[in-house]
Amino acid sequence: MKSYKRHSLRSILRWIMAVLLIFEINSVFYNSYNINFHISELIGVVSLIIVITEFKSGIRLKRELLVFICVYELLALLYLAISVDGEALISYSMKFIFFIPMMTVVYAVNSNLLIDIVKKMSRFTVFLAGMSIISYLASFVLPNLGTFTIFWGKVRQAENFLFFFSSQRQEIAGHYVMRNTGIFCEAPMYAFVLIMALAVELFFYKKTKTKSVILLILTIVTTYSVTAVILMMCLMVAKYYYGNIAFEWQGDYEIYKRRKKSATRYLVVLVGVIIASIGVYYLMKFKMNTGLSYSKRIDDYIAGFAAWRQNPIWGVGYGKGEIITANMAEWRLKYTQSGYSNSVMYIVATMGCYGSVLYIAGIYGGIRYGINRKQYFISMQYCVLLILLFVTVVPMHFYVLNYVSFGIAASFYGRKQQLQEIKDNTKF
Repeated sequence: MKSYKRHSLRSILRWIMAVLLIFEINSVFYNSYNINFHISELIGVVSLIIVITEFKSGIRLKRELLVFICVYELLALLYLAISVDGEALISYSMKFIFFIPMMTVVYAVNSNLLIDIVKKMSRFTVFLAGMSIISYLASFVLPNLGTFTIFWGKVRQAENFLFFFSSQRQEIAGHYVMRNTGIFCEAPMYAFVLIMALAVELFFYKKTKTKSVILLILTIVTTYSVTAVILMMCLMVAKYYYGNIAFEWQGDYEIYKRRKKSATRYLVVLVGVIIASIGVYYLMKFKMNTGLSYSKRIDDYIAGFAAWRQNPIWGVGYGKGEIITANMAEWRLKYTQSGYSNSVMYIVATMGCYGSVLYIAGIYGGIRYGINRKQYFISMQYCVLLILLFVTVVPMHFYVLNYVSFGIAASFYGRKQQLQEIKDNTKF
């Protein structure tokens, strides 16, 4: 009975963590102007409780991991003294001084915890997708229920209809259409979460949940995000071509033998790639003609690199995106196109070599872990995350730092270390 209660508590805590991680990635609740939901603080409290509940008596951490934590904390505190000031002190301390070390330790104790949390995040995202697309379509024929005040660059009013908060419009054929932003401040944020969930639904289960996949695809399309549509197509092609052969659960069933590729499979894949390429071409053409997206993304690299050169070791300072903006091309500032969309250069510019090495270690560790354990679905998830970091600004959010923490912990797993069997729970 006691064991059952402990298991239930762990499951509840993981569900809470999964929901909070999604809410924190620029949802309207995280950026609420009138009400402070204390989402970051709640993540800190829940992560601490998870650490306490996951530890068992007699567990010993590797000496190498303890040494790393000590060295990391010294560097994190040094960066705090050099490059963090003002209101950023609390945010940085919670994320880099407390959250990353805590989650790194707990993932070192339980390597299966990440998979459970990621699957719960995916399940919750599927729920959000279903609710938001119903709310989004209904908003075209029914009146809004009210407005929700957010701070997104400035104070804004987001029209609200259940799970759809209208905050962005997209021009299509001379007409402005609302983008499905769900509960997020911008469609790219929503698309980021949807793509990560789609990768989980396609590759983390032996039996794909077709309804969930279709729901995610439909929702991704309604965000009108070119990048998300391209990645969605790539994931679907990868799923069709590889299936579950390269994404099996270790210790759950025998490794699949690669079947001979038939001419039909090659033909279908070829046709699919051609159709996808045509669609991507027209989407990119539309994007370049309406939003100067391509030029902006190139200038993101130029502005980020120029800012990084000011302080290569420590960067220009935590959260100081305005220094990157100051290095942007004049035409962007003139036409108010100063929105930044590159997490990688944002990390390099604001946190220098210190932050860059931390993120590289985390992502590389996650990819390497999946390869070594023959749990390639984990490597796939980290690859998808890496691609998204190049096209979306989400680097300092707990959602990303959670993956970084696991990757760092995974770097300290012995190659022959035995893992407990992972159960393929398809119902939560």
